[in-house]
Amino acid sequence: EYLLETFKEIGKEKHLIIFGCGKEKDYFMRKYKQKNIHFIDAIPPWRVPSLMRGSRAVIIPEYNFGVKQHKSRLPLEALLCGAIPIVSSQISKKYNIKEYFVEINPTNINQFRSILRDDYFLNEKKKEILENSKEIRKSIKSFKEYITSLERFFYSVL
Repeated sequence: EYLLETFKEIGKEKHLIIFGCGKEKDYFMRKYKQKNIHFIDAIPPWRVPSLMRGSRAVIIPEYNFGVKQHKSRLPLEALLCGAIPIVSSQISKKYNIKEYFVEINPTNINQFRSILRDDYFLNEKKKEILENSKEIRKSIKSFKEYITSLERFFYSVL
């Protein structure tokens, strides 16, 4: 909800698209009904990369996730698609490539809003990501390695 509050006053030229169909969707649609906030039903996973490539940034505001080993792949997928990953510091600290992330405290609406309004900063960050795409690809481990590491973790718990 912090993200939606941030967009209430961000300006109509920037758009927030939220994908999913969780139980909170109807509540949020009523409370945050404005022209620059869009609620879209869940999409198939194979459409995600093209949507990321068409976006300036992908916002992953997860924090206090409740699962210590949680490590979202979304920031890495965003980088591979050339989008800026805007992530909570709790998520970014788990990566070796976080210099390309924009870290936020998702509960600090003023900080969040300031970053989203700073077109110069966002354009420079996007340019940096695109210019370093080969280095980024080399730094990101394959999806297969990611699955293998998760399997090892789950077997260790069992």
